[in-house]
Amino acid sequence: MPAKAPIPARFTSLLLFLVLMGMNPLARAEFLLSSDNFNSWSNSCWRCDIDLHYDVIHGDVIRLNADRIFGATLENRVRRSAEYPELSWYWSLDPFIEPAIYFSMEVYFRASVDRRKYMIRYTWNSEDPAGTVYALNERDNEWEWVVTGKEAEPLRWYEVKRHLSQDFASLTGLHSSIDIYRIKVGLGSAEKRKLSASGYLSSVRIDPRPEPIWLDVVLPNE
Repeated sequence: MPAKAPIPARFTSLLLFLVLMGMNPLARAEFLLSSDNFNSWSNSCWRCDIDLHYDVIHGDVIRLNADRIFGATLENRVRRSAEYPELSWYWSLDPFIEPAIYFSMEVYFRASVDRRKYMIRYTWNSEDPAGTVYALNERDNEWEWVVTGKEAEPLRWYEVKRHLSQDFASLTGLHSSIDIYRIKVGLGSAEKRKLSASGYLSSVRIDPRPEPIWLDVVLPNE
């Protein structure tokens, strides 16, 4: 009877990695916001609607509808997150008249490297191209990052995936794990004017990712 061939080391390592991922509760994807739990999120909505809408592609999605008001928001605390989280979602807008409408996903987190609080506001901004980044204060801890820009069209779904640690490194030059503690979703005007608009959001998902291989950082606007 022929001897069994040894299992290559790379397959053994892969098997061990998969086992450890299955044993780690933070290694599983989690839906932070979905059609099943959006009612548990705090909302700011006066003369607006935040409800469910059926979409032929994504099924039940969350609709934020603002009718001549300053906007509509949903927010919630995050009890735990992976050390190197990736956030992903799909969003869409109805046709709009206002020239400066934006859809936003604000992510509040602490960085383990210095324990400071930070915020990145990922936006669908109808006035700027995707990839544009603005500093929102002089403390270098809050930014707007346009991930869906003026080239995007209404009535279409756009997927967004953001690795928080990589984005944080691009903005600050710091290499760090991330602890997300709050997320805020908003539909509004870039200049906080009154507007009429409707936006749609699929589930917001968080996936654990391995620590990035840190390379030389190039800031988004450079």
